[in-house]
Amino acid sequence: TVSKLQLVLQEVKPDVVILPWFLDDHPDHQAANRLFAAACDDTDLLVLGYEIWAMLDPNAYFDITEHLEAKLALVKNYGSQLQEGRRGLRGTSLGGLLQLGK
Repeated sequence: TVSKLQLVLQEVKPDVVILPWFLDDHPDHQAANRLFAAACDDTDLLVLGYEIWAMLDPNAYFDITEHLEAKLALVKNYGSQLQEGRRGLRGTSLGGLLQLGK
């Protein structure tokens, strides 16, 4: 898996990679960070973390317009994450935020 990610990084050559915050409690988010750390130890790029469970005031913005359709299609693969009210009030979960756009 590390070698596959290394191939992707070599092909895409990103300047910035955004991952769930490395101290997030979710094991999948921790695994993503460990995988990325193992794959990119000699890669020169900016790695940023984002908060999953709370809607914090952002300190950076990225225009993902050209990738938005693909991103939303991928998010739909995670049905458990789209449940309204997950992790608190409507609007504080991914599902709640997606519902706001309807």
